[in-house]
Amino acid sequence: MAYVVAEPCIGTKDHACVDVCPVECFYEGEELLFIHPEECIDCAACEPECPVAAIFEASQVPEQWKDFIQMNADACKEGHTLPVAVQRAVWEAQREEEGSVANLYYQKYPRSTNLQDRSYDAAGAILDLGTRGSAGTQDRVGCRDRMISSDTEITI
Repeated sequence: MAYVVAEPCIGTKDHACVDVCPVECFYEGEELLFIHPEECIDCAACEPECPVAAIFEASQVPEQWKDFIQMNADACKEGHTLPVAVQRAVWEAQREEEGSVANLYYQKYPRSTNLQDRSYDAAGAILDLGTRGSAGTQDRVGCRDRMISSDTEITI
């Protein structure tokens, strides 16, 4: 079974998963990346690279995100026009190019490079992708961050 990108990718779109994919089966969606189910070779290289644990083998997608299985498939149907996702370094460079896809994405989803600057609700979902205590409304994107030490993974 193919791998699937789920809800935690929204507001993150890190592209580290793209860097390790040997078959370039990631495609650039407006809100998140998609994995083409017919191109994915089930190598699982992308799964541990995702900083927000958004990638799952299709049979392991958590219940609350099962609809993302069909979303990935629909986005990659024959004749789709989504561009192949670019490597992370390219994506980050495009972030500074006014009007680029990456630039527009980060205008919609500003993010902090310091995970400690993020605010969380009681369920652990990110409330504010900017600096804690900043003025303005908070966006709930429902993603979780992973902090990885040498042998322990903790989801906060």
